[in-house]
Amino acid sequence: MAIKMFLKNTIQKEWRSRTLLFLLIVTVVLVILASMGLAYFKNEVLNSSPLEGLAKSTLGFFFWGMNIWSYLIATFIGVSCVRSDLETGTISQMLTFPVTRMEYFLGRLFGSYVIVTGYYFLSMGICVAGVSLAIGEFIFGPELFLGILITSLSNLVVIALAMFIGFYMGTLQTFILNFILTFIVGFSNSFFIERGFVEGLKEPTFLKALAALFHVFLPHFSHWENWGKSFILGNEYKFDAVMEVPHFIVTCLLLGTIILWRFKRKEI
Repeated sequence: MAIKMFLKNTIQKEWRSRTLLFLLIVTVVLVILASMGLAYFKNEVLNSSPLEGLAKSTLGFFFWGMNIWSYLIATFIGVSCVRSDLETGTISQMLTFPVTRMEYFLGRLFGSYVIVTGYYFLSMGICVAGVSLAIGEFIFGPELFLGILITSLSNLVVIALAMFIGFYMGTLQTFILNFILTFIVGFSNSFFIERGFVEGLKEPTFLKALAALFHVFLPHFSHWENWGKSFILGNEYKFDAVMEVPHFIVTCLLLGTIILWRFKRKEI
């Protein structure tokens, strides 16, 4: 019950800040401008050229941009929800009630995830609508919804990492460090996806060993992003669900356990 209370409070708190509204307006404006540019490009440049594959390639470009943007939003929301509580002393007041630190953390985590996922769905919906109108080809389907849902799981990891770092660092430092960490984990995932884990370590170096640690002990959100992308764009992608689903669950639980263990020992 306390988790649900913190979840609702997180959504209300972030909405009152108007930051999400500003970010949404910026996203809408950018998508509209991009769609107008795409429509002009189609009518003036490609009017005598075949349009086969244009919708897919354009949506792929939007997907790439929205993923990077959503990681930034997830980092911002993750660090914002804990730093504001720490800086205003709200967290110490909340913990005087009959609630545990685990309930506080999970409520803030899932509340942030709901915000970012809702924003992600809305933003991708605007992108799809913009591309459809510009190209003149309706590209929405149930597989698109499933792909966005799968991809959004990556944001859960990004938020958790941002909250963990935010317990110990300021907003700007956390934002920069978490973005760098997200990039490193994503690069590690991509490296071992392309080469395979065993093949990737055949000529061991310090950087490869470090990448292997990130790859083994943190969720493979790059794998999930690529799997979701395959539904959105209709591409073939080999996703080993037997290995990846248990790994994602176990590493998320491990990450959550470490964060809670450190959080419970932090003086508020």
